Amino acid sequence: MSTQLDRLRSELTRLRNTRHMIRGVSGLAVLLQSVLLILVGGFLFDWLLDMSMVQRCILLALMAAAMLWCHRRFVKPWFGQSDDLIELALDVERKHGLDNDLVSALQFDSPAARDWGSVQLESAVITQVAELTPRLNVFEGTSFGDFKRRIITLVIVVALPVLTSGLFPEYFHAYLNRMLLGSSQYPTATQIVEVFVNGQSVINKSGTVVSEITSPFGHPLTFQVQIAGESPSAFTSSVQLQSLDGSVSTEVRLSEQGSLGSQDATTNKPPESPTNDMTAGSSNTNAKDSAQTLRGELSRLMDSVTIQVFAGDARSAKITVLATPLPVVEPELSITPPEYVRAVIDPDTPTESQRALSVVEGSRVDLT
Repeated sequence: MSTQLDRLRSELTRLRNTRHMIRGVSGLAVLLQSVLLILVGGFLFDWLLDMSMVQRCILLALMAAAMLWCHRRFVKPWFGQSDDLIELALDVERKHGLDNDLVSALQFDSPAARDWGSVQLESAVITQVAELTPRLNVFEGTSFGDFKRRIITLVIVVALPVLTSGLFPEYFHAYLNRMLLGSSQYPTATQIVEVFVNGQSVINKSGTVVSEITSPFGHPLTFQVQIAGESPSAFTSSVQLQSLDGSVSTEVRLSEQGSLGSQDATTNKPPESPTNDMTAGSSNTNAKDSAQTLRGELSRLMDSVTIQVFAGDARSAKITVLATPLPVVEPELSITPPEYVRAVIDPDTPTESQRALSVVEGSRVDLT
């Protein structure tokens, strides 16, 4: 091929690379914009609906489907285009009002053109185009307005998550943790600092949660909850208890003074049955940013339950309390008769375990 058209090919290659870059940046901007909008939508759903883990799994599946659809509908077309030099030459000819000189010159400057006809005509066309190339602006008519807008959009889309994570780090980290199916919660006006059940710490100040504890069957459950931030009202501070199968539930009210007497956790009433008869002590509901300790008690634990503490707009993680059976004391009595009756009573005769026995005077009774 002739070197006369090297400059034209170089200019067309620059135009092709520029178009490829514009499409790549535009596609990336559309992709990030779609991802950002989907993530914001996921955050709003999770924050407003306070989704459980199962609901978050469904939300993640829907978000993934939405991202795939956006990629196919809006992003893929930007990366599915390609240009060759002939198409670019045709485009430049249209924009400059030229005849088919550029395309003809490129085609004549190929090895196959030797068999097409007049060599003089081919050489004349190539020479004419080579002389025209220095005065030809191949970028003329190419609009960079959309490209600039895409660049600005891309910068905004990248800057928004960074700015949001800096201004609201608690929300950002909580959302990230919840999307990874963690147990983090969004910031609340009231914070649950520590939770004690029967004097045992199940939630400490560092946020460590003991997911399962044990408590004797039939014994009371005492709750001590330390909170900070906005003081909740007496009607929004409670411990929700639910049997492991979910068929029975009850509620223990929390107050600063604490009180006794509550509904057993294994009554046969449905979950919507009336709550226990605990009375909530009055608290200073208008106090802001004041630390206080709330107390409550379940009179008897009759079954294994899950508990969850609610204080104002804050809630704790769920904790399982296993009701362990009390030990059964079964005495075994062993009788050794006196000498004067051993002839008629076989000392090796087994004695049934009883709580009351009639024995001959002088016998020895051993208790196990």
